[in-house]
Amino acid sequence: GSGGLGIVAKGSTTLLDENGTPRTGQFAIKIIRPELIDGNDLALNEGNRRRLDNEDRLTRQLYAELPGDLKPSLVRCFRKGEYGYVREDGLPYDIKKGEFSRVNATDGSTQSIYLRPYIIRYLVLELVNGTNLAKAEDITLGKFINYIEVICEVLTVSHRLGIVHRDIKPSNMLI
Repeated sequence: GSGGLGIVAKGSTTLLDENGTPRTGQFAIKIIRPELIDGNDLALNEGNRRRLDNEDRLTRQLYAELPGDLKPSLVRCFRKGEYGYVREDGLPYDIKKGEFSRVNATDGSTQSIYLRPYIIRYLVLELVNGTNLAKAEDITLGKFINYIEVICEVLTVSHRLGIVHRDIKPSNMLI
């Protein structure tokens, strides 16, 4: 699926859980939407990185503060990271400087070349199999009310921590 900031896909990896035990399985991988990555606009890229970092930090903070019976109602964030691409010719570059130096093999001179820093930033999230509340079919009124009560309890804790979701809607509620 996709949203305003990111695209989410299913992927497999091995992670260390909170006890340091390797956990292999399927996870949801969220990356910043490609059209929001611009190698010439470092402010845009930095703003999107901060949004993803905030999502990671706030999700972990909220999960830590939720009572045990509410923890299963929040998608957990397990890891965040970034992956930098190399140029088409396979040469590496310095992501922080946006350039690299290489030696010209013919005359031994050093030449600096500017590169557009394409960085894939990602979150590894808990994979939730199911549907969202907007697409739910044949849901009983009692079950619907139960979902809404749980959502309200999680939002109460979130707001007490000063965390505001800003995009509460049925299509963002996984069941």
